[in-house]
Amino acid sequence: MVDWTKYWGAVGVAELLVIGALLFFFPEPTTSFIGMVLILVAAVTWLAGWYGTREKETGREETDRETTY
Repeated sequence: MVDWTKYWGAVGVAELLVIGALLFFFPEPTTSFIGMVLILVAAVTWLAGWYGTREKETGREETDRETTY
């Protein structure tokens, strides 16, 4: 099975946004649609990663408190 985290680490969200924007402004309906999809995927990935790191940070603080007592 494919490990998608390796691919996201290699491509990155910023590069996906740039590629999506370039395809969106290319004057053909198919590439514009693909560009919109890439931009949406990058935005959802960025938000999911942002919310995921906030949950991990709070989880680490609670485990740190438990291990110090």
